[in-house]
Amino acid sequence: MNYSPNLFTMEEVTKTGTSPEGNIIDPGFTGDVIIPEGSFLEEFNLTLEVWQGEPWFTPLIVSLFIWTIVWDGIALWTAARNNQKNWFIAILLLNTAGIFEILYLKFWQKKRK
Repeated sequence: MNYSPNLFTMEEVTKTGTSPEGNIIDPGFTGDVIIPEGSFLEEFNLTLEVWQGEPWFTPLIVSLFIWTIVWDGIALWTAARNNQKNWFIAILLLNTAGIFEILYLKFWQKKRK
């Protein structure tokens, strides 16, 4: 079966069972992702929907993104300059909103003479 990724009206699907291009499409598919009731994903999705309507949400996410990029950059540059490959890989793979990076810079980087 060849399912079409395009969106069509329910009338088109109900009448013909195919898309205008002739592809067979599932008439029961609404395009919504099914999230089990009571699951963590359902709670997270509901929380995210509430926050997205708030005027502070987008500036908070952008600020957090910039904060993380700056600290990642500083820590990665320092680890590379100090030839600490294991720390470089750890910092590159772990996303902790700058917390791990700040701890690395404060306690674990090689001290220069």
